[in-house]
Amino acid sequence: MANYKIVLFLKAQKELNESYKWYEKQKSGLSLKFLNQVDESLKSISNNPEFYPVKERNYREFVMKVYPYLKIYKIKERTNEVLIFSIFHSKRNPKLK
Repeated sequence: MANYKIVLFLKAQKELNESYKWYEKQKSGLSLKFLNQVDESLKSISNNPEFYPVKERNYREFVMKVYPYLKIYKIKERTNEVLIFSIFHSKRNPKLK
């Protein structure tokens, strides 16, 4: 099976940028470790998007191992894409997903 193309929606891009900036303020280089983990998680989703559980309203969620974030996405089979709607900090109000 071919890998799925990852498409980051604007909300997910903004969340990623904010998180990157926050980690960089905490400690120099920590933001790069965060981005590496994000990249690994996106590769995992791309390789096997159906592996991760379906949650509310047919959205799937990938839980990052090291950082407290979820990737919230849907699979678009017709175009072989994974649509990432949010990169959500798991300590935030779940209603904001």
